[in-house]
This record gives sequence, C-alpha cells and structure tokens, in this order.
Amino acid sequence: DGQSGSTPTIVDGYWYIDGQSTGVKAQPEDGTNAPTIISIVIKDGVAIFTFSDDTQIEVPIKEETTTFDFSKGFFIINEGQFGKSGGVVNFYNSVTNKVDTNLFTKINPGKDLGNTTQFAAIYNEQMYLVSKQGDLVTANPNTLLETGRIVDFNKVAADGRAFCGVNEDLGLVSTSNGIFKLNLKALSVGEKIEGITGQVGEMLQYRGHVYAVGNNKIHVINTTTWEVEKTFDNGKSGLTVSKDGMIWSTHDNLLLKINPYTLEMETIAMPNGIKASYNAWAWTAGSLTASKQENALFFVSGMNVYKYVIGDITSLETPLFTVPAGRMIYGTGMNVDPTSNQVIVTTIVGYGADSAKNNLYFYDGTTGSLKKNLFYEGIWFPAMILFPEN
Repeated sequence: DGQSGSTPTIVDGYWYIDGQSTGVKAQPEDGTNAPTIISIVIKDGVAIFTFSDDTQIEVPIKEETTTFDFSKGFFIINEGQFGKSGGVVNFYNSVTNKVDTNLFTKINPGKDLGNTTQFAAIYNEQMYLVSKQGDLVTANPNTLLETGRIVDFNKVAADGRAFCGVNEDLGLVSTSNGIFKLNLKALSVGEKIEGITGQVGEMLQYRGHVYAVGNNKIHVINTTTWEVEKTFDNGKSGLTVSKDGMIWSTHDNLLLKINPYTLEMETIAMPNGIKASYNAWAWTAGSLTASKQENALFFVSGMNVYKYVIGDITSLETPLFTVPAGRMIYGTGMNVDPTSNQVIVTTIVGYGADSAKNNLYFYDGTTGSLKKNLFYEGIWFPAMILFPEN
C-alpha cells in the first residue's frame, strides 16, 4: 500500500526497526532466550511490534514518496469542487504523456489549498497559489512541498485574485477589494495600495511599474513611490508583455497596447467584431498570452483561439484554430509553451457529470494544426496552465 521503512533487522544483537534500535535483544546472551517478534499490527499509521516477552514497540510508518521532475511538463491549477475540496494542482508529464492529479495534497498529506484556487505564479523559486476564499499558500515549485501559508487570507485582506512579484522582499496580491502588499520573507499581508478599490485581477510588474487590471481600467503603479501614476479608462481582461517589450491587454473588441517608456496607450480595433473572452460572472485570469518565440499574441474568443501577429491586423481575419465541438474552454483556457510555441488549451465537456471529462489540446502555434489530444478524468475545473519557467 505504498508504506515502507518498518522492516525489522538485527544489528549488534538488538532488534532495529526503521533503522532505529528498539532496545530489545534479538539474540540470546548468557544463557537467556532472546524475544522473537510474534505479531506486527498496522493501525493509524503506526506499526505495533509485539515480542514474545510481551514487549511492544510502536513505530510510525514512513510513506513512500514518488518524486516528480516538474521541469518536464507544466502545472494545471484547478479550482477544485466548491464545498467538497480545496484547489487542486495537477501536472502534465511530458515524458509519460499523462496528467498526474491532486499532487499538492498527495505531497503534503493533511494539507489543502483554499477554496476555488484560480491563480498561481512562480517567482524567485516560490509558487504562490491564490484562492478566492481560504488560505494563500506557497510551495517549492521543484518539489511542491508547502513552504508557507496565510490562513484565511480573504478575512485578513479580501477574496484573492492574483499574485505579482516585485522584488525578493515584496509581492502584491490583487483581491475583490484592491491590492495588498505581501511580505515575501515573513509571508504576511502588508498595507493596501491607496487609490485603488473594488475588484482587481491580473497584474504585471515591468520596468519600475506594476500594471493592474480592475473595474474596466488599467492602473499603473510606481514601485518606488507606490502611488498610482496613471489610470487608463480601458482594460477588461489579460495582461502580457510582447517580445518587443510592449504591454498588452484587451477590452471587448479592442487590443490595448501600452508603451512602458511613455505610458501612452494605443487602441487597435479587431476585425469582424472579435472579442477576447471575458468572464463577467466570476473572475478568471484572461487568456491573452504573448509568445516567447515571436512577436505575436494569442487569446481565446468563444470556442476559437486567435493569433495576432503584431503589426498585421489581417492575421486576425480568421481564427488560428477552433476547438472540437462538444467541448467548452474553461477558466483562463490556454497558454503558450515558451519553448515549443505550442498553444495548449484546457476544456471540459460541461457541468455535472460532464465536468469530469477533461481534454488537453496541443496546437501548432504557427499553423494551428492539432498535434495532440489528451483525455483525462476527474472533477477539477481547470483554472490555468502554469509553466515551470514562469
């Protein structure tokens, strides 16, 4: 059953269990008989060894741990089943071509994530897992072992949305009511950023500023003075940096381009009334993602994924691809592999029993052709894909 480490051995004439001496003699000495083991009972995680002289030794059972190489694949952060479980971390293993499920709780027995885990980021060798209610949790991204926790973050601050690293000492967490500083070394909630109220979602730290999407605006925060330096009256979903160093977001059928040097915004109307998908009922991170290999953006619109080759508006005339019928793109819905430039999409079939039918679709980022389709089961509700390079 995956339990090990309790095999009795004899060392220097004594019974050793799990490498530790029991103090019980195992071999006769001076004409006396040595006790023998007459029974081993496993109960509540403890092995109870009973010897022939009625001596009992209790030894905690060590669980065998499976090691994962989290550099080969990507994490799938999941909301979990509200009311039944906290958030769930799955991992797509590119070596086995399988999804390993429920890894956080398997690696950290007895520990759980908050309710509706909607966002995660890796910053300075820490993974920050933000849930809408409950605890904010940090973990080592190489092992997934928990490294820290703020209990009931939503009561200390507000309902969690996203995380953004600023420097080795400081991060930010966006919430249902503004943005809070996060002390990274002590892992504690700091002061609230003044001048920003209401729901704030995606954040991006770039060249001395943090850009934050909230209430159909984009706030630009100076990371030296911590003042809101500028607010744009557009900005609904998504925040990313393109290969040429520009900041991008979306607002309905507009692409928004911000020059980080001048803090000026250019709006680009997309053809055919295309709109980047936006969840008006419950916050999810936007799908807008920049390629690391070319100067291009990708985003979800309904069942379609579009690719904008920056500077070429005709690249938006038709979708790069459409996911198969009978599926729904759930959560953020997609991400772009920083190395292969493949576009990876998360879908479920529907709600109820159909929510247990998950697919990962792998598409060529240039041609839009489907390269791989992986089906796996479980009620997870995928929120976002997180690459280890994040």
